[in-house]
Order: sequence, then structure tokens, then C-alpha cells
Amino acid sequence: MSGKSGVTCPPVPVWNSAVPVRSYGNSEKPVGSVLLHGVVSSISLWRTLIRSMPRERFLALPLPGHHPWTTDATETARLLKDFGFIESYRDAILAHAHGSVHLIAHSTGAIAALKLAARYPEVVSRLTLLGAFPCGRNAVARSPMARGVIAPLIGAPLFSTLFKIWLNSESTYRYGLSTAMAADAQSEASGRDRSMMWDLRRSDPEALRQVVAWLSKTSVTSELPRIDTPVTVVVSQNDRVVDPKDQLTLLRELRNANAVLCNAGHLPMIETPELLRNLIQPSGEINRHAPEVEPLDPRGRDIADLIGQLGRSLQPAPGRVSVPCG
Repeated sequence: MSGKSGVTCPPVPVWNSAVPVRSYGNSEKPVGSVLLHGVVSSISLWRTLIRSMPRERFLALPLPGHHPWTTDATETARLLKDFGFIESYRDAILAHAHGSVHLIAHSTGAIAALKLAARYPEVVSRLTLLGAFPCGRNAVARSPMARGVIAPLIGAPLFSTLFKIWLNSESTYRYGLSTAMAADAQSEASGRDRSMMWDLRRSDPEALRQVVAWLSKTSVTSELPRIDTPVTVVVSQNDRVVDPKDQLTLLRELRNANAVLCNAGHLPMIETPELLRNLIQPSGEINRHAPEVEPLDPRGRDIADLIGQLGRSLQPAPGRVSVPCG
């Protein structure tokens, strides 16, 4: 792809591999935002969002082991060790962007984004975190499937089998994706794009499993109080993958954070791209569409109350977004 749709930028060398950098949107504009996806995902997760903002320019960077980063399991583990790949992210931003950027990160990618902001604050102007959590150890411990796929002896064959079943057909892929979404978004959103399915089929399952194993030993909790970068934490009241309490930890520990509470599941970039568009709008540009406000369900009201108790602001945004009601 080229021009205003997407280009492949020159890779940034890292040890014996290279970080594959993808650029999307208006190539005549400077890079404004960098997209970081989560584990067992791909840069194609952002396609709906990118297509909806053709006038902007994005960089998308993959997690180690995820297509189009062609690292095997051993090299993936080496990149993950001591967050070595974070330096490559910084180098990619310095090589392809002019000045600091807005990091938009999902799930495990949010841990990478927070680490990047803590280590290299000069390259990060602000953060938007989706389905985020500060401690991978806790996240993996709460998931029986995640614990199973990193277990000795059985973990590798179990992950390979589940991975192949999920990607066996378009119907199994769509079903698996839908289980991470809010119920009212599943039928509409899960079949929008098959690009991520093809990306995952080109990834090494054992390299992906290495990322899950790394996550089970990873935390950025101790670094949160040192991050001064403005952060928007998007809390999805119907997220069945990440406990909202993890996102409340982010709001409590980060010095300069606010919250957006929405009626999505774990994939708001697919379920409600209009929300993301509003949050990414460059300064000076106003989204003129009035918010479509929906009342919170009891769980959402509880989350809103806890956000208020933390003294953090809760802002509405256009789309399938909730604000506290009666």
C-alpha cells in the first residue's frame, strides 16, 4: 500500500532482527499517533480506526513475535528480556516521527506503552490506553487458559492446538473474536475485517506463546507514579478479559490521568471506533457530532463511582459511550 492508504517504512535494526514499521493514512502529514496492539493480535486490529481517519498519519508497531515481525521463539524471548524491544520502539519513533507522539495502546501493548513513557518521556506526548492493566502477572493468574498455555510440558502443544482451532476457518475466527466483545457489538463488528486472521496465520505460535510467558512475569506498577505524561484510560464496562479494577489501579497511580467509560467490551477500536476517533482528534479539531449518551448498567455505575472516589475526571465522548445517569 502507498500514498494515503498505507506504506511499509524502512525497518529499524535491533540486534539481529528488525522492527517492521507500518505507516498508514496521509503520507504528506507528520506522524501524530503510534498504535501498539496486544498479545495474540496484530497491527490489523487498528484497520477500522485508521480507515475512519484518512487525513491523519499513524505508525503501527507489532509486539515481538507477531506478524509482520518475523522473529522465532528464541529471538522473541530475547527481545522481550528486560524490555529490550522498547528501545527499538523509541528508535522507530525517532526515525519516522518529528517530535513526540500520541501512543494509543491496547491490552499488553499498554504495558509496553507505559514502559516507553517511563523510560523515554521525551518521545511520548500523551497516552490513550484501552483494555489496559499494569501487572501481567495478575492478569495471567486470573486466566485459566493463559495459565494452561504457559504450563510446563503441556503448554506448547495446548497453545498450538487452540491457536490452530481458532484460525481454522473464518467462522471459528469470528466466534473467538466475538467472545471478547460486548454482546450487542458481536454480530456487527466481529466480521468486519479478516486481516488480523491472516496476520496471525503468518505468526509463529511458539513465538506468540513466549509473549504470554513473558507477560506472566511482567509488571510496570512500580513505574506508574513516575509517569507525568497525560493519560486517558478507556474503561469498558463490559470487558470480560480485563478486570476494570486493573484500570482503576492505573487511574490511582498515574499522576496525570483521566477516564472515559464506555459500553464496549475488550475491543473498543473495533466495537466503537467513533469513540477512538474523538479521543485522537488533533488539538484544534472539534468533533461536531453530539455524544450519543447511554445510561450505565449497575456495574458501570459502580465503576463510575469508584473513578469519582479516586478524584479522577470522567469524560463523555461520541459513540457508544456512557456517562453516569440517575
